[in-house]
Amino acid sequence: MYSNADQFDCNHCTWGRHCDKNNPAPIKQWVIDDVIESDTCLKPMITHQSNELISLYSHFQKNRFPLSGGLLDQPESFIRAMNIIEKAEQKNE
Repeated sequence: MYSNADQFDCNHCTWGRHCDKNNPAPIKQWVIDDVIESDTCLKPMITHQSNELISLYSHFQKNRFPLSGGLLDQPESFIRAMNIIEKAEQKNE
């Protein structure tokens, strides 16, 4: 979604009805391989925290971590998030 933000512009959405669980699509039409398959739009899932993790990815690539110490000193959730972002980045290349 980050790299294809224009496709998730609510003002230009061609579906206009599958925004949440109140009116899901009949199929899993939003798919990020190995991460999520959803019958509702992914945009509402974007949070301040997810944007922050994406912004930290470039630092992660340079071995600059949010907590002092090395890779093993970072929270597991942070490492998992960076691995997901890295896989998505590799697929975009």
